[in-house]
Amino acid sequence: MADAGYRSIEVSVVNNTQATLNVRTATITGVDTGWIDGEQATVGEPIEQYAGALWGVSTDNPAATAGATVHLSGFGNVPVAIDFRNDQFGTSTVNATGNDKIRTSVGQLQTSDPNHTIFQVELLPAQTIAHTQALALRGVGGIAGLLAAHKKDK
Repeated sequence: MADAGYRSIEVSVVNNTQATLNVRTATITGVDTGWIDGEQATVGEPIEQYAGALWGVSTDNPAATAGATVHLSGFGNVPVAIDFRNDQFGTSTVNATGNDKIRTSVGQLQTSDPNHTIFQVELLPAQTIAHTQALALRGVGGIAGLLAAHKKDK
């Protein structure tokens, strides 16, 4: 991590989808906020399949929120949105919204600095969910078996 100012947030994005994604937009959302050196999301930047990117924003203003929003396109009907912020109270959040082809998984990583947070956003193929649910239904005899089991419980 480069100079992270007074308050900062970093997001490690891992592309485990079936396509290369591209940064469509990258917008800083906090006042007195800037990209951390070497961690700027750049419009047009590709994130290859099974590769990743690290983006971070920081502020030197103790009363400001460090935040950014990045949209990724290249797979699915609408862009994937990743919004990350560390507010003036030190509360950090990451909201990642997938699309018809991509689902998201967000987890916070441990840091020793209360004013600095790191999150990982994993981008996954959406059909993984449907496939897992279909296998679960087959295991109980499909929908008919699931309904019969439910009726038996009552």
